[in-house]
Amino acid sequence: MKVNYPIPCSYWIDPNGGPATDAIKARCIFYDDGNVETCIESGMPSENLATYRKPLPGESHWQSHMRVENAIKPPDLHDQNPHTQVNMLRIQHRFASQEIEFFCEGTTIFGGMDYETGEVDMSKATSFLAHNERIIDLTRGKSLGASHGFMDEIVFEDALRRKDLTVQLEYDGCRYRSSGATTKIRIETKNPELLPIIDFTVRDFDENGRSTLSLEAKSLCFRN
Repeated sequence: MKVNYPIPCSYWIDPNGGPATDAIKARCIFYDDGNVETCIESGMPSENLATYRKPLPGESHWQSHMRVENAIKPPDLHDQNPHTQVNMLRIQHRFASQEIEFFCEGTTIFGGMDYETGEVDMSKATSFLAHNERIIDLTRGKSLGASHGFMDEIVFEDALRRKDLTVQLEYDGCRYRSSGATTKIRIETKNPELLPIIDFTVRDFDENGRSTLSLEAKSLCFRN
């Protein structure tokens, strides 16, 4: 197929071998080493910016539980892919990845710029909720700094202290708390059960207790 279709193309695939009616559309990327990456669109385009209210003491910071004050329906990341087919792709592959792009209005996601020190303050960085309900707290991973073309890489270990997940910061306009900014994050893992991301926390609020943002969950990809 790589000879006939050297450029990444879209195909209808049926990982679970069921009826043709439950086939899903995938983008297949063929590599020179013979490996193939299978990417499923999330079906989660960017929404209008939602304005979240700062939780009261004891309330959850997970965005799916937060109060939204501008009548915008916040994204529901729990329902972004055909579950049965994606479950089979997890079984069939050893690696998974996903990109998430945030759109921000005066709020931070990865970290905020401290203009006095010139450094990035990670104290209000988001946490992600993985598909298997593991919490990925960006303030607790090991930062490798800028490398491999990324602004930052944060490495996480599993319960056996084996590196199993990397969060890569592609760009981070939201750190400056400016209007119309974006932050793009790529997540790679050796445990496909971790993806897709199904929720995230909101921790940075303005002086009025508001945080305005949205996101676009991009393709979920699998490979061996």
